[in-house]
Amino acid sequence: MEHSRLKKYCESKIHSLFRNSDIKKIHIHAKYDRNKSVSKYEKNDKLFNYKRPTAEIIGKVGHLYCFPGQSYLDNYKKIYEHIGYEVTTDTVDKTLIRKTLDKIFPTDFTKTDIIILGYVEVLVGEDNWNGNDEIKWKQLLIGSKKVAFVGVTFSFWGDIIYHLTEILSKYCHTIIYVGKLGSLNSIDIPNHTIASGSSAFVDGKMITWTNIFANSPLIQTGNHYTLPSIMDENRDWFNKVHKTFRFVDPELGWIAKSAIDNKIAFSYLHLVTDNLEKTYTEDLTTEREPEVINKRMQYIGILKAILWHFLEQSPSLMAEVLKAQQARVDKGLLEPLTQNWKACLSFAYHTQEEAWEVVRELPRRQWRDQVIVPENILSEIADTQIQLLTTLAYAGFTEEELADAVIKKLNAKRKDWK
Repeated sequence: MEHSRLKKYCESKIHSLFRNSDIKKIHIHAKYDRNKSVSKYEKNDKLFNYKRPTAEIIGKVGHLYCFPGQSYLDNYKKIYEHIGYEVTTDTVDKTLIRKTLDKIFPTDFTKTDIIILGYVEVLVGEDNWNGNDEIKWKQLLIGSKKVAFVGVTFSFWGDIIYHLTEILSKYCHTIIYVGKLGSLNSIDIPNHTIASGSSAFVDGKMITWTNIFANSPLIQTGNHYTLPSIMDENRDWFNKVHKTFRFVDPELGWIAKSAIDNKIAFSYLHLVTDNLEKTYTEDLTTEREPEVINKRMQYIGILKAILWHFLEQSPSLMAEVLKAQQARVDKGLLEPLTQNWKACLSFAYHTQEEAWEVVRELPRRQWRDQVIVPENILSEIADTQIQLLTTLAYAGFTEEELADAVIKKLNAKRKDWK
């Protein structure tokens, strides 16, 4: 991040109690205490991830109270030092992190198949949540799977999420983390790129896992670097790691490590919101702007489609068409479903006929008394799809090859596209 933008980012994180004051010294406590002064800049328009460190002034020293987590305290120490404060911090005992989480974890949490953690309100809405004021959850049956969506109101920065995952692992067999991260590759456009992967550098070593989204054509994959603080994202660090690593954030490696340590499956889908190699107009300093939020929500919709496809395990349209047409082959009504150019030409013609039926269902200008019947339109589109996929089969192509061809076309940026 450019120096001017980094300064703006850091200034936005300073507690309101210390701004425009003569406080020069800050001590950061590893203590979650909402009874202290809440910053007037704390966001109040979100269901989750809005509670930030509280504060008080004793004498000439400012005291900041953070949720216990070594990475979290270190991050705030570096932010305050960047602005010019003299900062000291507590040392965080790992048992304190777990004790704090145990104290606030909902007593009504229940067993489930899959837990989706993180940026969840955009996936399932803001109503009908269980839990408490710190951790909320909502369970849905999606396909045949019981899926619990879990959101927290505090920040589970860095190693905090390791211990939260440890608790959640007792209730599920899979955790999926949905959130946002930074990219080290200039081609990853902020709020336009969906990231996933199967490896991360965390706590001094590389770890790997099986990515359940690996075959999705809508994601970008790469190695992840788990860095304790955005303040560590300097040029020296970037030059050292950018050829090996594509993504960076403070949590992802920790949640993956905890999942591995606790013997449950893990995968992630994240939206790239910042690029460290190339300067874009959208980054961490602009993420609250209405245009950025609107654009982000469009790609969250794509992320949700990827996620729901996995959860529902929807039957392949191609597989369903081949199954139905094979029954006709068995009855002697169709040629075998192998490459057959004569049959391919015949079904291509039928596809054209069905597409024309869609057009005929739509009122023309001179047919002013006609009314569109949406169900009829959908029925004709379905017929067109059946004919098209049968054409594909007789051409000798698979559904995966069709998907690859479609994506290649969409990314061709042809000027003659209508």
